[in-house]
Amino acid sequence: MNIGVIGPGRVGTGLARLLADRGYTVRSVSGKTRAHAERLAAALPHCEATSPQAVADTCDLVFITVPDNAITAVAHDLNWQREQGVVHCSGALSAAALAAVAQQGAVPGAFHPLQTLPDAQAALANLPGSFIGIEAEEPLFGQLARIAESLDCTWGSVPAAARPAYHAAAVLVSNYTVALAHAGVELWQAIGKSEQEALHALLPLLQGAVHNLRRLGPTAALTGPVARGDWATVQQNLAAIDENAPQHTFVYAAMALAMIYNNLAAIDGNDGAFGKDCAVDKTALERELQALLSAALKNRGTS
Repeated sequence: MNIGVIGPGRVGTGLARLLADRGYTVRSVSGKTRAHAERLAAALPHCEATSPQAVADTCDLVFITVPDNAITAVAHDLNWQREQGVVHCSGALSAAALAAVAQQGAVPGAFHPLQTLPDAQAALANLPGSFIGIEAEEPLFGQLARIAESLDCTWGSVPAAARPAYHAAAVLVSNYTVALAHAGVELWQAIGKSEQEALHALLPLLQGAVHNLRRLGPTAALTGPVARGDWATVQQNLAAIDENAPQHTFVYAAMALAMIYNNLAAIDGNDGAFGKDCAVDKTALERELQALLSAALKNRGTS
């Protein structure tokens, strides 16, 4: 089976190199510029840099790894072969983005690595062990599942109707975690620490949270003042953020409200942080946080 890649960016480069390492024949690659394609082709055995149409003409399975907003155009602009597999790697888009492929008799699919890939090196390091969300009809589905397994990945079916929620979950867990870490780093910088010092201190904390999450699940893994109903500390935290990095006040308030609304205050199998033994008025706490959130958002809107 000859495999082709259109779009030698972070995902395309990492995927092509890993496939070649696992014994697959990556025959041709094409990029926005010839130089990008040639750089990837040079790193692969028996691979040539060529045009997108040449990739479509010579490969049994083509991965379209261009940005999401270019996938449909690539599919529409090329001539495809009957029963050829044509697969994009978007998490947000379904295989319907490749409707033009299906109209020509080729078989569309989606093969999304549920992983953060800021560059090609990260793709090589992080892809193995990740989950792959697959959407395709048989026999392409089985073919993609076998490829996922060869990359040491787990995989599962993510049909079109499920993909928006699937992708939103990924954004919450990955992108928003980085944004929260950025807020924490800025607070450290506000008290005179460098970014490097902040990361050195905060990353082990983040790693510990991930370890607890893996071992205990989200409810039992949660610690901190909201989880235990410590409103005095929550108020102290908010005052400190408002003084040192006010742009993040609404982030803290929103996350605290999310913990309450989703009952993540229940820990240790008891009645939860707002159980019978807790002196905090949960309703009053919610009102305070909602007011803080509204005020912070209003201030952001008028600044």
